[in-house]
Amino acid sequence: IINCPNIIEIPELEQLRHLFLIKCPNLITINNLEQLIYLHIKDCINIKTIPEFNNLDHLIIEDCPNVETIPVLSLLNKLYIYNNSKILTIPTLINLQQLELIDCYNIIINSKLLQCNILHVYNCKNIKSIPEFNQLNFLSLIDCPNIIIIPKLDNLEYLYIKNCKNLNDVNNVKIYNKKEIMSFYTISKIKKWYKKRTLYKKYIACIWQMFEIITIDQMNPHKKNNT
Repeated sequence: IINCPNIIEIPELEQLRHLFLIKCPNLITINNLEQLIYLHIKDCINIKTIPEFNNLDHLIIEDCPNVETIPVLSLLNKLYIYNNSKILTIPTLINLQQLELIDCYNIIINSKLLQCNILHVYNCKNIKSIPEFNQLNFLSLIDCPNIIIIPKLDNLEYLYIKNCKNLNDVNNVKIYNKKEIMSFYTISKIKKWYKKRTLYKKYIACIWQMFEIITIDQMNPHKKNNT
């Protein structure tokens, strides 16, 4: 449903499984759609609540500034929220595996998302830390100026960081030279950071200012080449 200014409600449609709602400025209500597994809402400025869809697997909320809460969705696997300042927190979502937050200015992450393995956070100025996600293996933090700590993440494989100027503790290893290290300006400074810590698996650092990606495993002088 695209560009329908007169629609104000989505009725109960028992067999509907996928729903796209784009540029429906007067839409207020989405009824509970029992079989819905995919929902993408974009530019629906009067939507305030998302129903508790029992079977929803994939939820995208984009440019819907008045959505205030995310319900507890027990089967939700992927959640993407873009450009929202009213959602304050993420509830406990026991099956969530992928979470992406972009331009969510007041949100914090204080729930333990036990199954989450991919977390991408961009320009979320209220986030100061992230919980210990047991299964997390991909973490991207960009333009999060108030984040201070990245906790111990035993399964982390990929780490991307850009413009997190107050970050001073990565995986319980202190970063002492924040100006040099935290923006990952050069390869040599990444090597300096690497030498101060113990890595659990393979980490990849994005050297954004140089438009270059480094595999940190390759920097380890003690690692033998098996090829």
